[in-house]
Amino acid sequence: MVKLATHDACTGCGACAFKCPKQCISMKEDAIGQIYPVIDSTKCVECHSCEKVCPILSGPASCQSEKAYAAWSNDEEERRTSASGGIAIEMYKYAVSNGWLVVGAVQNKDFSVSHKMASTDEELAAFKNSKYVFSDAYAVFPEIRSALKDNRKVLFIGLPCQVAALRKLFRDDENLLLVEVVCHGTTPFSYLKQHIDMLSRQYGKTVTRMSFRDPYTYTYTFTFTLSILS
Repeated sequence: MVKLATHDACTGCGACAFKCPKQCISMKEDAIGQIYPVIDSTKCVECHSCEKVCPILSGPASCQSEKAYAAWSNDEEERRTSASGGIAIEMYKYAVSNGWLVVGAVQNKDFSVSHKMASTDEELAAFKNSKYVFSDAYAVFPEIRSALKDNRKVLFIGLPCQVAALRKLFRDDENLLLVEVVCHGTTPFSYLKQHIDMLSRQYGKTVTRMSFRDPYTYTYTFTFTLSILS
């Protein structure tokens, strides 16, 4: 009998669904919008591959920090349009300039968030700024696997639970550089959608843009803004 992480412990990283050889695990929302793996028992062969890669059931080896630095981008415009000093965008730019593929969180047209892969400077702007809702990073796992098989270097910036999943899946591959963003937990996207829908109905307008830390009001003020059709 396969037993995945309990609801109160599961982070929805998707490692189990990605690893399943029978593709019988899907990531679905529960009643409050949180994402959890669901097993189709009619297809499951109880190989337990999912359990072996779950970072909750069996976490990756712990790491010890060797040094700590404080830094920010020297580019004033990058700092203005970034949420945390522009360090992430500078990492992305350096990686792309050296031929790496990069993976970061992108806000979709419906304001949901997904991790996506990029290879050019033009694609990097979508990675900037904070996005305080759940990101379905597991959607990009196949692309990361393909890149590593081709001996490509990949930079991934995401939450600790997502990094833990990648470490379990790819066994600390030397071509995969993982950067963790400090996290206090993620909010289901459904909460944000309900809030935007409520404001849209209240004002009778269609929302076209959303920002948790709008650069136009300075990101350090943590100003939540919505842009609407006039």
